[in-house]
Amino acid sequence: MNRNRKKTEKPESPRRLEDRAAGPTTVIAADSRCRGDIEGKEGVRISGRLTGKISSRGLVWIEETGEVRGDIQAPYIIIEGRLQGEVVQARHVEIRANAVMRGNIRTDIIAIADGGLFEGDINLPDENSRPHTFQERRRSRKSDPDPSASE
Repeated sequence: MNRNRKKTEKPESPRRLEDRAAGPTTVIAADSRCRGDIEGKEGVRISGRLTGKISSRGLVWIEETGEVRGDIQAPYIIIEGRLQGEVVQARHVEIRANAVMRGNIRTDIIAIADGGLFEGDINLPDENSRPHTFQERRRSRKSDPDPSASE
């Protein structure tokens, strides 16, 4: 018996969707407006307004101040702001508290936080899949107390 044999361990997949954001990211900053389509391999982060389609192989994150009017195709999508359009195809979609999503979603996994608003149809390809709900436990970056304020 070989006792020195090493076990092969599977690398743990990131637990939170935002941990899947790696590498360069296209950013539309708050107070910015953009018209046109975005296509790319990397992630997309929207804090401003975008009118157009997004096609990405990375994480698409619509922040609290973000607003998108158009369809999205990406493996991972976080909605904290507003989306009016279709999620054409995704592996995992999260609609967080205070988010507003109007349109249809086709995804393998969907989670909707208490307080998140969704109007539309959900298409889950696996008959055993079902939407998950959750309570937002993370604090928004905006609500994090300023450590210098107490000094």
